[in-house]
Amino acid sequence: MLSSASDIDPSTPTFSFVHSTYSSQYVSFVSVETQDRSKNTLQVPSSDEQNLMNQWDPGGAIPFIDVGGQYVVHPAPSSPTLHSGSQYDPSTLSGQNWTQIGIQLDSPSSTVAQRINGAADTLISAICKIDNGQPDSVCSQSYAQIAITQAPIPDEPNASHRAVQSRPGIG
Repeated sequence: MLSSASDIDPSTPTFSFVHSTYSSQYVSFVSVETQDRSKNTLQVPSSDEQNLMNQWDPGGAIPFIDVGGQYVVHPAPSSPTLHSGSQYDPSTLSGQNWTQIGIQLDSPSSTVAQRINGAADTLISAICKIDNGQPDSVCSQSYAQIAITQAPIPDEPNASHRAVQSRPGIG
């Protein structure tokens, strides 16, 4: 699967969570994928989901991720449209296929592994913060201890949500 041919980094390898859900005693996941790479409608957000996106992501960044109503993945205030909602520069993956990317994930020193693992670590850390460090078997690991920048959402100085900015070196 590839991103849109009209993206800043066209036809970048990507994946879809369309119609995906997950639930455990610690976390639940609900996916709303609004468009495919050709901008065809995939899923329609509920009115509550749409209100949340309108409030915290009026620019329509992709992906928009709300973590427990406390954190959102949001573009850095210094470059609000450069990489949209991505936690790292998607050009890191440009020109590569899934096999090439997968091979690089086996090498922790590769740029691809550092960026993808760093993004995952940031999300895991946000989930652990809102879930009071549970489960301990995950949240006590070093990868779940990322210091998350808790900056107000741009243009929302009194916002109750905080922007999840990736740790230094992954963007």
